[in-house]
Amino acid sequence: MTRRETGFSMWLLALLVFVLFLALYLATLSNNYSSDAMAFVTMATEGPAGSSIFVQAEHLFYPAVPWLWYKTWGLLGYSDGALRPLQALNSVAGATGVTLFSLSLSLMLRDKPARPLLSVLGALTLGASYSYWFHSTEAEDQIISISFVIASLLVVVMSKSRPNLRGGAALVVTASLAALFHATAVLTLPALLVGLQGWRRRIGFLVGVGLILLVSYLAVGAAALGFRSAADFWQWASSAPAKGVWGRVRPDNLAEAARTLGTSVLYSGNFPNLVGTPQDSPISPLVTVATIVGAITVVGYGVYRWRRTGWCFPVALAWLAAVTAFNLYWAPADIQFWIAAVAAIIMLSTMAWADLVESRRAWRSPLLGLAATAVAVVFAGNLFGAMSPRNDLSKNEGYATAVCLRDKTGASDLIVTPGWDWASSYLPYFAQREVVSLVDAYLMEARGSRERLDALLQKRQSEVRDRGGKFLAVRLFPMDETERAWFREAVGFDPASLGLEGKPIDECLGQPLWEIGP
Repeated sequence: MTRRETGFSMWLLALLVFVLFLALYLATLSNNYSSDAMAFVTMATEGPAGSSIFVQAEHLFYPAVPWLWYKTWGLLGYSDGALRPLQALNSVAGATGVTLFSLSLSLMLRDKPARPLLSVLGALTLGASYSYWFHSTEAEDQIISISFVIASLLVVVMSKSRPNLRGGAALVVTASLAALFHATAVLTLPALLVGLQGWRRRIGFLVGVGLILLVSYLAVGAAALGFRSAADFWQWASSAPAKGVWGRVRPDNLAEAARTLGTSVLYSGNFPNLVGTPQDSPISPLVTVATIVGAITVVGYGVYRWRRTGWCFPVALAWLAAVTAFNLYWAPADIQFWIAAVAAIIMLSTMAWADLVESRRAWRSPLLGLAATAVAVVFAGNLFGAMSPRNDLSKNEGYATAVCLRDKTGASDLIVTPGWDWASSYLPYFAQREVVSLVDAYLMEARGSRERLDALLQKRQSEVRDRGGKFLAVRLFPMDETERAWFREAVGFDPASLGLEGKPIDECLGQPLWEIGP
């Protein structure tokens, strides 16, 4: 087969991968929506004028771009909320990322036997992994960024043999867009630097990305938020990370990270679970051990066969090291931050497997069969254990409760919730009720000030009374000790110190509805 024929086959196979995964993701769109996803859906539906936290530093372009995408649907006659358009956008991004990953692996394995099969198996593993599949069917903010990260990797691989200005510009743009959709994409910059040749190209790449990010943040901060001082920008950039459940150094971080990395590949929890971290599942320890042992094995094999695995191995290793180090500190139990680590592990595994197939030709069929079996297990396990149940709206208790609360409250009422749960994100969208999420109000609107938060709550309560509505609360009363501990950890004070008191006036599916105030 000629080089041209090989290239044509590679692109044709990539197109097939895109079509298959787009169909898969659209067929398994989540109907058990995560709280983050619904928060983004509400912001995109209401637009910048309807949300005080529409522009956030950690994902500057999300939900702004999804809002424009949703408005485009409206021009085409769509008249519902932004939920399905945002899920469809992430499905397209997810399928694109898998396709680009397949192309990257194919180019990395250019001279290896079984190149087409191994590159497709690697892409299938990424696309079928729980963390990637989950975010490709939700309305959350990670998968578009991940797709641009993978696009950056493909640019590096394609320009390795023929460096040129056009390739350098493409790399700067894709890497910058990845970081603008989610700031954690900067963790992959060291890996991209490893893949570049020459200090001039590396410095030019960093300067280009730095300038685009700097201009973007300054422009949005000044034009959209009215910032005029360095202190304003710093407060904005650090408002969410300054307090909360991120960045905790604890003895159990390593165990949480291992457990979450395992379930990021193969879901091993008990459904329903909107977050995705396994909960009291008998197979969870097995999945965790298998993932960690597998990751250590492929890294060890790559180090042992360093010269044969090629320049791509250090790129994948740098990628995995940076993401893992950050996750161990920042959010060891959150699957969204482990997607990039899963991609890096699959890169390492594919390269190690290709070298093993080449050096043990007599074992070729059993080795390829074993790889295909592992991919099938990941796909079937996630399809039947997580994604198919998530597609069943009847299993979404939060949705049913929100619909019930819609019928038991009025359009003039306001509902206070602790935040970061189904109540704070489902009620604005499915019940069309005004909601105050205490965690978001404190960290974002009040910018970490108790005085501003108290003033904000008093203002909201006065506004509700003036329009004849009720000041209500869901999930705030009663809170068990675990929920109180989480709230204290998120904002730094006990919910009881807010002085909000009330009485139960109704309930929905066992969830009490309270009225606050005299």
